Amino acid sequence: FMTMRVEDWLRSIKTTDDVKKLLGLDTLSADAMKLSPNVKYYDQFLAGRVNSIVARANYVPPTLVTYDVYMSNSVKSWVKSGKSVDDVKKELGLDKLSGEALRNHINIKYYYAFLALRKPDV
Repeated sequence: FMTMRVEDWLRSIKTTDDVKKLLGLDTLSADAMKLSPNVKYYDQFLAGRVNSIVARANYVPPTLVTYDVYMSNSVKSWVKSGKSVDDVKKELGLDKLSGEALRNHINIKYYYAFLALRKPDV
């Protein structure tokens, strides 16, 4: 029964203070809290919150994945069509950049992929 309540609290986005109060732990000293039978439910709640935070931190938005797929396909298309290095640089918005700005640009990995796939000039 209490496990179901913990799951409800996690779904309803209760705060740690809310849950402490619901479990009657808010008025207890740290030592008394450790001895309470309800502390295990508080621990379950905290573990659930941590798992939720980790899951959100590891989430990659679909738009980012879609952009990566789109750009990877674009690179292959540019290689296949024989697009010039200068044209690709311009297409990727890298033509006016240099140094640190160039190295840190979001599209630099696609430029490097293009260079790796194209046939060297003879």
